[in-house]
Amino acid sequence: MDARVCYNAAMTPQEFWKAYAGDVAPGDFMCRYQSRNPRRCAERYVSRLSAFLGIARRETWKATFAAPWQHSRDEVIAGLTAHLEETRPEWEPVVAARDAQEPIEREQAEWERAEQQRLEQEQAEWERAHAPEPAAAPAPTLSPETEPEMEAGPESEPSAEIAARVAETPSLQEDSQAGAEDIAASTDTAAAAPNETSGESAAPGG
Repeated sequence: MDARVCYNAAMTPQEFWKAYAGDVAPGDFMCRYQSRNPRRCAERYVSRLSAFLGIARRETWKATFAAPWQHSRDEVIAGLTAHLEETRPEWEPVVAARDAQEPIEREQAEWERAEQQRLEQEQAEWERAHAPEPAAAPAPTLSPETEPEMEAGPESEPSAEIAARVAETPSLQEDSQAGAEDIAASTDTAAAAPNETSGESAAPGG
């Protein structure tokens, strides 16, 4: 075993694995955290575990504090690394098969992505080719309210003349009324003149 691997002597590496990794197979564990270095995979896994006052959580906090020992993250990393080192012959073939499969999966993913883009482009071109032509704008029509106003346009000048005459009518009436009053006054004066003459002529005789 690597001399750098240290773990708490209260638990064996297999017990650490059972307590903190559960039933995950070492090969699946190494593939999930994508490294051939056991300690690096253990660090990536333990970094996701909850911790309280430096204590790494097991499956639940209740199980963590019910256990006779509580371990820090460094102790858990050391225990998991020790177990992965012990099971190296088991997980190395799994990791090698994954590495061989990755280029095929990558190529398949790239082909699927290119095929999806091609289908989307063909669909967009078909929609553009079969898109309906935009409808022509309707010709403007005159509303019933607008037509009489337009028809009344030529008659605007006679209407103005009539309005001017109506405006002049009060002054004509005033002039005719003043003339009538002058005529009436002249008539009264003429009627009074003979009376005054007859009176003067009658006075000496009396």
